[in-house]
Amino acid sequence: MAAHTEADRLAFLYRFVSRLNRVPDAAALFEQALDALQESLGVSRCAILLYDDDRVMRFVAWRGLTPEYRAAAEGHSPWNPDDPSPQPVVVRDALAEPSLAAYATVFIRENIRAIAFIPLVYEMHLLGKFVLYSDKPYEFSNDEIMLASTIGSHVAASAARHASLRALAERELRLRLATQAAQMGVWEWDIQQDRITWSGRMYQILGLPGGSYMDRKAATDLIHPDDLGRVRDVVTKAVETRGSCRDEFRVRLPSGEYRWVSIAGNVISDEGGRPDRLLGTMVDVTESMRIRQTLASVQERFSRFMRHLPAAAFIKDVQGRYVYANPVAEKLLGGGTADIVGKSDDKVLPSQIAGAARTSDLEVIQKRETVQVMETFTLEDGPHHFIVNKFPIVDPDATVLVGAVAVDITERLQAEEKLRSVGARLDLAMTAGNMGTWEWHFGTGAVVWSPSLEEIHGLATGTFDGTIESAKRLIHPDDVNNVVATVQAAADERKSYRIQYRIIRPDGQVRWLEARGKVFFDSAGQPERMAGVCIDITERKQVEDELREANRQLTRVNDDLRQFSYAASHDLKEPLRQLSLYAQLLQRNYGDKLDEEANRYLSFCVRGSQRVHDLINDLLVYIEADTAGAEATEPVDANRALGLVIENLSAPIAESRATITSDRLPMVLVHEAHLVQLFQNLIQNAIKYRHPERLLVVHVGVRKEDPYWVFSVRDNGSGIAAEHYERIFRIFNRVRSDVQGSGMGLAICQKIVERYRGRIWVDSTVNVGTTFYFSLPQAPPSPSKN
Repeated sequence: MAAHTEADRLAFLYRFVSRLNRVPDAAALFEQALDALQESLGVSRCAILLYDDDRVMRFVAWRGLTPEYRAAAEGHSPWNPDDPSPQPVVVRDALAEPSLAAYATVFIRENIRAIAFIPLVYEMHLLGKFVLYSDKPYEFSNDEIMLASTIGSHVAASAARHASLRALAERELRLRLATQAAQMGVWEWDIQQDRITWSGRMYQILGLPGGSYMDRKAATDLIHPDDLGRVRDVVTKAVETRGSCRDEFRVRLPSGEYRWVSIAGNVISDEGGRPDRLLGTMVDVTESMRIRQTLASVQERFSRFMRHLPAAAFIKDVQGRYVYANPVAEKLLGGGTADIVGKSDDKVLPSQIAGAARTSDLEVIQKRETVQVMETFTLEDGPHHFIVNKFPIVDPDATVLVGAVAVDITERLQAEEKLRSVGARLDLAMTAGNMGTWEWHFGTGAVVWSPSLEEIHGLATGTFDGTIESAKRLIHPDDVNNVVATVQAAADERKSYRIQYRIIRPDGQVRWLEARGKVFFDSAGQPERMAGVCIDITERKQVEDELREANRQLTRVNDDLRQFSYAASHDLKEPLRQLSLYAQLLQRNYGDKLDEEANRYLSFCVRGSQRVHDLINDLLVYIEADTAGAEATEPVDANRALGLVIENLSAPIAESRATITSDRLPMVLVHEAHLVQLFQNLIQNAIKYRHPERLLVVHVGVRKEDPYWVFSVRDNGSGIAAEHYERIFRIFNRVRSDVQGSGMGLAICQKIVERYRGRIWVDSTVNVGTTFYFSLPQAPPSPSKN
């Protein structure tokens, strides 16, 4: 059966009602009705039956039915003839309907399986029925039945109207022949005597007893107050112009009911040309007015619907000119109705779009079928894409108009493209990250895996059967109970979970997975499903194992290195001490017996022994800088640490006449010995590399950068070239060879700072000065005291 949107049905009904107004007689009305049923519902066979004077249902119009079938089915009705509100009867399979068993043979012969009976009712009177047929079992939809019923109601009203018009014609004929003038009321107003006379039919129309006295006041009292002024004006104008009058108005019957009447009259003048009489007729047009009001209401609803329709709707004639456009179409096509109606597409659209639109219009006209196309219009915010459904509108004179409804699908297309893009990126991310998604529906117990999750488990795409038992069989036997318990607890407690476990692939390979899940609830707050992701972490597990082994080995190597360094330092220090001691004894006891060169060699031995001794000490400090001692737990006052350094370096500070200043320094969470070592190495470095032409000034500053304090040690020394910034923190590296030292001081500082997850860096300008920066963790705030 044909399908219709609400807009299709309204447009069709509008066209159908317009055609009904122009049909000349009942036969044409019935043919229009059958055309409407076939066009709107797509049925190949249908029929109209009406009650005759004997209250027998008889065929008055049909399509696709044989004389044998009509003879067999005539007289059947599923309703009582006096039922004031019969309802449609739909039979999905006529061969299976007990009430139609008597017609089974003719149904089989005529290949009729499904039937729908639509009552034709007018003013609570059953006039007849529509019958719709299908050659297959079919369930007529509510929309199809509603559309057929609406067509039926209009057909019933029009049939009644034609019956009324036919009766009116008969009355006019009788009046002309002067045989039965009572079918039309005849009235006369003697203007000069101001008297009114009526025919007997007038009394019948107005519901008054025959022969009742009637004057002009009594007559005007019958007219509805809202219509009285207009009727007086019409009559007065006719008298003043010696012309005619015609009007329709409401009159009140003694029962209180108002009826619509139509009057027509002509003024007859006397011999002197004065208005003498107004002679006229009256007809009860209540039913005709009701039909017109119904049509007007339908037209108004259609117009209101089209005005508020969010889609663009328009109608074009066979030449492609617009004859109607709703407000959305007006805006889309670039102007108000006055700017669009009468114009063709080549006047309002770009040539390429106009050509394509004309091609699809001609297809609709030629085939008389609905055509769906996509058209693009450029609006203020850019191109918009529309799905346009074009359909034929055929007038009774066979003129074909093209109706169209255009729906903007730009946002939908953009959303679909975005969804495809997001989906593609998600699939790529899932594959690249060795991840897969899953869902467990509590109501059905079904488990849904993404293709990437099947791949992780070593399964071909689409082969996972979606059961919990199959999922459990893939989990390592040692882990399955823990996984099941964790997932069940999360479902029971309505919480998320995260767990790592092993799986065994069909080929026997063991892999590690990390699963994360979350419970989702329905509108009633009940657990509905659990969804989550599984990540293949096998490589990560392997790396973690390797790192643990490497750390274990590194710890052992470091322990061995520390033991070696302690032993080596002890074994090296003792020979060095003896070498230095004996060199000093030789120099003291035999110096006067040795020449100058020998004494110089002995001095070299003493100084070299001391440098090696200092180097060994610095190397031990470097090794212990990031390993010795537990983590600091007590805050250290940086002011105290700096004071200890100044005291330790009092001799070189005095010798170099250096000035040491500082900000008020904070509490930091480090070992005090480490902080002292930091300040001491940096200040010693400043003293060693002081500028020869000015007195040394060193300032220790600090600033807060949560969660660290950033200290600065600034001097006005000789400075460091930028190309040396990296290498100065390496062990055994010295910028200048003329300055004594082991080259370990800054390396030790770096080790200490990094031990507390801080960093150290330098900023310097040659011949201007150097600033070393290092960060250390802030001490936690002290507990408040009451």
